Amino acid sequence: METFYTIVPPNKPFWHEIMINGEVLLPKNSYCLGTRYPGDRLTFLTLLDGGVGHKAFTYTDRTGLMAKHYKTDHNEDPYQVVYTKTIRVFGDDVSVIPPYPLNASGLEVGKTTYVSGIFRQERDFFFCVVQDPDDADPSTAGLPIGTVLSINMLEGIAKIHTGDKIAHIHWSKMPYRSTYGFRLLHVGERIEWSPQKLVDRMGTPDIIHCTLANS
Repeated sequence: METFYTIVPPNKPFWHEIMINGEVLLPKNSYCLGTRYPGDRLTFLTLLDGGVGHKAFTYTDRTGLMAKHYKTDHNEDPYQVVYTKTIRVFGDDVSVIPPYPLNASGLEVGKTTYVSGIFRQERDFFFCVVQDPDDADPSTAGLPIGTVLSINMLEGIAKIHTGDKIAHIHWSKMPYRSTYGFRLLHVGERIEWSPQKLVDRMGTPDIIHCTLANS
């Protein structure tokens, strides 16, 4: 799983534009939407050249189970295809948005799936693209304990190799990265934790505090 914190992913057949309450976000290459408030409308447009074969989808939760809903509401321009997703900020004391995957929309190009969306950390909101998000546990063969196996910032969860089961770690327990402006782990990094910081949450190990290995 690979994540892009950019509106224009490098060497990809699509790009995005971000609008906040109907106004285009500037600069156009920024993924930080800043602090938002209840009632704000966060809109991202996914744009492709008209000749790119693809399937676009969003997620629905009508039966209690998340399902892909394939979209056909793009424009008729043969030179450019545009899909629009709007997320409303709500809340009282804290500004929030719907949880993953309702905060996202997807694009299937060939055999690759890209899921774009908006996530919140602390007071700020961010845009990102996740390539090939997969609920299946990744392989741990030959990897040292503590390796970050995958991360989906739209969900706010990373998967960690513990030597036994694969553990989860929430974004709020990840190290802060000033380069990005939010808490983050990278796939392939290693983290460490003390035994009492690995707890069981309904059958899934959960790391509630960590440090970067060799830091």
